[in-house]
Amino acid sequence: MTRKNILITAPHLLSHGGGELLVLNFFQHLSKKNNVELWTWKYDKKKTFNEFKKLGAKLKVIGKETNYFNRLRTWSSINCESFDAVLAGGFPSYFCANKHKNVAAKIMIIPGYVKNPLLVPLKLFDGIMLKKCKTVIVDCKTMQKKIKDTYGCESKVIPPGIELNLYKKGKFEDYFVHVSRLDKEKNVDKLVREWNLKTKLILAGDGKKEYREELMKMAKGKNIEFVGNKSKNELAKLYSNCTAVLLAAEDEPFGLVVLEGMASGKPIIAINKGGPTDTVKKRGWIFV
Repeated sequence: MTRKNILITAPHLLSHGGGELLVLNFFQHLSKKNNVELWTWKYDKKKTFNEFKKLGAKLKVIGKETNYFNRLRTWSSINCESFDAVLAGGFPSYFCANKHKNVAAKIMIIPGYVKNPLLVPLKLFDGIMLKKCKTVIVDCKTMQKKIKDTYGCESKVIPPGIELNLYKKGKFEDYFVHVSRLDKEKNVDKLVREWNLKTKLILAGDGKKEYREELMKMAKGKNIEFVGNKSKNELAKLYSNCTAVLLAAEDEPFGLVVLEGMASGKPIIAINKGGPTDTVKKRGWIFV
């Protein structure tokens, strides 16, 4: 079988987030039978998964300007016609569909500005580019509905998976674990502010310095531990021995944390919105 030349595009690789993990998994899987390159706008090797360092010249940073409109212009004019297919890992990297006819767009979030009536032209431009893609893939039914309502665009639901062999059922030790980027949209501040249990809360993940410092001030006097970014194996150990896995985000696109917690035999406590409503049913708990 002839190996195909495949391009994976990603808006950025800046954290240990689910988006970066999916891009990494796509690359590793597709590379088994194809020639694969990964292009991104921003890459911070100190803050994202170590595995990206091993890609060498196969990982290309295509932008230097941080201006928003420069980003859109770069992605929509990018020279990627030499590849057989493109897997675009999110907004605005799927704008490469302007130059390539065989783009599969993997959408995990919708830009917040679409709710701003003053930015309707940008929303329309997003929709035009999205409809140029050969197919649009989403993680859950909630995101499928959002794509339809926002852009009038059809999409396919293909839930992501995890490496089951990493996760094992362990003990039920006296701590809860929350794994996510430390970011306001993940509701970590609300979780820290309301935490009043004697049981320890372990927060795994990192974020912007100012927000992290704000969280640490809120956590003073509470049984909360910040452990920063952890490797896959380290996270698996945290899951394995916790009391339960928490997910504080109110509108999580999917939530790989949910699958990882379930694979570790742990109850899931999540908001009854977004991706977790597709997965947290009889095997876990949903708290509104």
